[in-house]
Amino acid sequence: MNDKITLLVVDSDAGYASSIVDCAKLNPAFFDATYSTTGTDGLAMIEDIKPTAAIINFLLPELDAIGILRKLRTLNRAVKPFIIVAAQTMTDSMLSMATEYGADYFIVKPQPPDEICNTIVDLLNTPHTEQPVSVEEDIEIYISRFLHYMGIPAHLNGYEYIRTALHLAIDDISIISPITQKLYPKLSEIYHKSAQSIERSIRHAISVSWDRGNRKIIYDIFGVTPDGAYDNHPTNSEYIAMLADDLRLRLKHGIPLKTS
Repeated sequence: MNDKITLLVVDSDAGYASSIVDCAKLNPAFFDATYSTTGTDGLAMIEDIKPTAAIINFLLPELDAIGILRKLRTLNRAVKPFIIVAAQTMTDSMLSMATEYGADYFIVKPQPPDEICNTIVDLLNTPHTEQPVSVEEDIEIYISRFLHYMGIPAHLNGYEYIRTALHLAIDDISIISPITQKLYPKLSEIYHKSAQSIERSIRHAISVSWDRGNRKIIYDIFGVTPDGAYDNHPTNSEYIAMLADDLRLRLKHGIPLKTS
């Protein structure tokens, strides 16, 4: 897109919301930015100012993110804002519901305001030097390169399982929710391994990724810097869902991987 971005942040934490707004106002890619601290006011502002993008915290007073998305669906607007759902943690049900009701992207809080603004610009502006990836061979290469940057060695069983899971989730994100009822059985069918074995292999691959992966890419996707602590790892479903969502948008808009 060539027009400047109008941003709305809907978050009950006024300090955090205003910090994003202040950062956006200093960024030449943005035309204007404002915020609301309740879901009801946020919905009204979406209808009033018609923002290009809206960051909506999952939990809000009066009307949560799902409620806002549900209301937006009934409005039948020709153009809706690019919806980014934010939360400190993302469960399977949260990802599934938000995706079902039209969320375009997810971020895990907290993230620095400048990183959030840069991500929005990247998502909404297709680089002129890179064409969107559309053919199956290119998708395969792109996913393999992506997993390389994530630090997962190709010889691990978990590498194959995650790569296949990303293929499946890019086409249908609902397959990871709940992961034990859809994705693991599908991978078991493909690889003739038990769901327990697949779960362990994916968990091990994520642990390796957290230790060896490109820190900038991991930070851009998950909003945290890997420190090797087990409690800092995302769950299998969180990891695959966030990677799939990031990949889907990169493939759609031709956004290159930035490793530094």
